[in-house]
Amino acid sequence: MRVRKRNRVLLRTAAVVCAVVAAAAACRGLARATDSSFVDKLANDTRIFLYLGLFAVWGVSVRRRVVQLQVRRYLLAASALMTLWLIVRVFKWQLVLDPDALRWLWYAYYIFTLLIPLLALFVSLSLGKPEAYRLPRRTALLYLPTVCLILLVLTNDLHRLAFRFPAEAAVWTERNYSYGPGFYAAALWSFLCAAAAFAVMLTKCRLPRAEKYLWLPLLPFGAAVLYTVLYALRVPFVHSALGDLTVSECLLFAAFFESCIQCGLIQSNSRYGDLFRASVDISAQITDRDYAVRYAASGAEPIPREDMRRAEGAPVILDGGKRLNNMPVNGGHAVWTEDISALLALRGKLERIRQELSDRNEIVHMEYVEEKERVTVEEQNRLYDLLQRDTQPQLDRAKALAAAYEQAETPEEKRALLARIVVLGSYIKRRKDFALSAEGAATLSGTKLDSALAESFRSMELLPIRGGHYVDLGLEQVPGGALIRAYEFFEDVLESAMDSARYLSVRVSAVNGTLRCSIETDGSADDGALRRKYPPLRVARDEDGTEYILPLTGGEAA
Repeated sequence: MRVRKRNRVLLRTAAVVCAVVAAAAACRGLARATDSSFVDKLANDTRIFLYLGLFAVWGVSVRRRVVQLQVRRYLLAASALMTLWLIVRVFKWQLVLDPDALRWLWYAYYIFTLLIPLLALFVSLSLGKPEAYRLPRRTALLYLPTVCLILLVLTNDLHRLAFRFPAEAAVWTERNYSYGPGFYAAALWSFLCAAAAFAVMLTKCRLPRAEKYLWLPLLPFGAAVLYTVLYALRVPFVHSALGDLTVSECLLFAAFFESCIQCGLIQSNSRYGDLFRASVDISAQITDRDYAVRYAASGAEPIPREDMRRAEGAPVILDGGKRLNNMPVNGGHAVWTEDISALLALRGKLERIRQELSDRNEIVHMEYVEEKERVTVEEQNRLYDLLQRDTQPQLDRAKALAAAYEQAETPEEKRALLARIVVLGSYIKRRKDFALSAEGAATLSGTKLDSALAESFRSMELLPIRGGHYVDLGLEQVPGGALIRAYEFFEDVLESAMDSARYLSVRVSAVNGTLRCSIETDGSADDGALRRKYPPLRVARDEDGTEYILPLTGGEAA
């Protein structure tokens, strides 16, 4: 039903566009058929205003629909160039009479025929990139041939390499000319930019079953190439029926961009309503800046505006064990809740179990003090040595940080030192819990690692370091050594990159039957020290940061 409704909207939009184009074509026919100067001027003015309105509305639509900032800017620039091209056309055919000025306006057409395909190429290179992504500086080299060809055409009167005129002609006009090598170079460059743009879009397309619709951009692309060739060959039918080069090229350029949007080659956000209506397992809402709900998932619960505002700075814990998150988006906020009641209950249960174990140990000690005194003392010493050995580096660092805290003079220094102490304290606490749990069991549940990482990430917010974690082990129980190794590896990377990192994410999952831990960060860690401690470690760097991948020995997911 929703698909049919969306198709009806698209059909109505297409019908309106076709009606505007048909009305403009009728005005052109009327202007050519009438002998009245008033009717001719009225028909031509009406036609131009229809096209200007059409491209302006399309530009506004692109601004509202296209998500990625740089793609949106290039498309808006293309829309502005089309509008400016129409204005130049008005000057050429209706306002300017001087032959030299008319010729220069004719040359100016090639500014648009060269820049718009180049913008299409920039659009394709920007697809699939993050919001703040900017094209590398080396792509500016593509401007060089474009600018050179534009200057070649604009200075044609000096060298006549783009257009040639008869030697006996008193005035050079577009009524009697032939093409030079400069024209063919400009036409070839425009074609290469447009073809490269379409090819890059196809290679970046990751939509399922998108091949059904990828033929859509081929229609305006092929029509533009065919029209340009026939127009250059001066085919009589093309010049009589489709002789307005500006309008025809602008319509075909706009149709190419719009077909790329419609078939998914250029991503848009035009289906928020359908997305939220179909979402039944999430509690998410999108509001405006005043927190009036615009879109809401089917399972979203009403949230007071006061709570939404409180969650702007940091997540807020609501009644019932739910955490409220607030993320700014263009024009408003994205608000969603997460049910962490199970994690809170698990944490409380673990605390109670630990307390019960402590009480039980005291009772056992009191009942069997004489018989078990020696064994108890030995066991306590062994466990203490084990815990002390596993966390001694962190304990030493925490002690040094505490001493530095006492010597710190400014609140900012104290706050930074305290944040580091909290991070170390979270690890020490969880690492000891791991050691105690693994002592009596060969395997552990993955929820223990998930809970430990969650507590560490909460403490990391004080640094501040943002990120997240994901644990999917594929089994309910896995060897405890694998989980401990993953948590120790996470802490080592965090401490090594703590001074420079602003983002860190962790993923522990089964890949090809083997558990592995993958950490991505934008900070600078000590690769040498990490490799010495973890020989199987693999390090991959790119422009967005560094990824550390460690197979978890003994963590095979059979």
